[in-house]
Amino acid sequence: MGPADPMEYKLFNNILELVKACPTEKALKDFLAYKRWKGKPKCIYCGHDNVWVIKAIPGRYECPRCKKDEAAKNHTFSVLQGTIFEGTHLSLETWFWDMFELCLGSNSSNSNAERFTISTKTSWRTDALLRHVVKGEEERILTATEVEIDEVELAAEPWKDVQRYAAKKSGRKTYEDKIKAFGIRERGNPQKASKRNGTPAIPGGYAVIIVIDDRNKETLIPILKKHVPNLETIVFHDGAPAYDKLNECYPNRQRLNKSDYERYQWQKHCRWIDKETGEEASWEDIRNDEKDIMMLTVNGIESCWMHLTLHFYTHFGFSRKHAQAYVNEYLFRFNRRHLTVAEKFEELLQLCLKTPVPHDLHKYELKGPKGKTKRRVAKKKKD
Repeated sequence: MGPADPMEYKLFNNILELVKACPTEKALKDFLAYKRWKGKPKCIYCGHDNVWVIKAIPGRYECPRCKKDEAAKNHTFSVLQGTIFEGTHLSLETWFWDMFELCLGSNSSNSNAERFTISTKTSWRTDALLRHVVKGEEERILTATEVEIDEVELAAEPWKDVQRYAAKKSGRKTYEDKIKAFGIRERGNPQKASKRNGTPAIPGGYAVIIVIDDRNKETLIPILKKHVPNLETIVFHDGAPAYDKLNECYPNRQRLNKSDYERYQWQKHCRWIDKETGEEASWEDIRNDEKDIMMLTVNGIESCWMHLTLHFYTHFGFSRKHAQAYVNEYLFRFNRRHLTVAEKFEELLQLCLKTPVPHDLHKYELKGPKGKTKRRVAKKKKD
């Protein structure tokens, strides 16, 4: 049984606190029903809020209105129906454990398969469905007045970097398995609202990273216009050839010179620009709070590449077609870095309850040997 008082469904900092409050599968389904309907279940077909609880089947409900309606196909429903957990054969404890690890950035399919004694394919599919839940990160619109843009090439299998370096050193032929990505990051850091000081929540510092095929202007500029619709935004870039005509759509762009890279190591060595005059500011102007000064650097988006590379090291390797899903997983944590693990889990749980299982499930299944599923291999042997 779960807690008798619904107020005991507080924010849980880890899976141990959640399992202690809800030790059984029935208690976890009651917890899920409370989070979905706020303690008052509703029919998922007609929206009727006076439903009956089927005590023989935990998490199952019956709608009296749909039962009387002859046109209604079903009159019973589950708390898992219409969510990402629908049709699962795993326990909710396994799902919640994996969700906590996603919030911490330590979820790996191989480690989860060993921990829960399940197959690697089942573990990978669970992680893939959770990445499908957070795919909205690639559609985020940035509204800050200053953004930084940059592109990068990352390895889908970082553990092969040593092999690649040895191949280049010996003159042997190397392979190209790197993934190209284009990143946009707002300047600043988000802050939560403080009840003690009475300060409101400050949004900002969000990032968007899109996996691309090439790094020409025909690809990068439309992506920038989509996620930064305000053309008055100040865009900082490194002066790549793809940004040569960026001033036609963003007149307030700021290009970094070659000498600026030599001063990247320390923030005080970066170049500062006066927004009013457009000239380089002195140390006296920087100390003067009355003047509006901006720093000419792209260190913010460069730090995203470093953390994204560390995130890739968590996984043994992944296919290029799933690269955007892995990037979205990183963005979910990065854009909520000002929140605690309990608050991240709460947001992820709400997204899981609002996102149904996708119809194209074949995208979230690992292939067998030589790119064929086990079912196809068995059928071929039978023939």
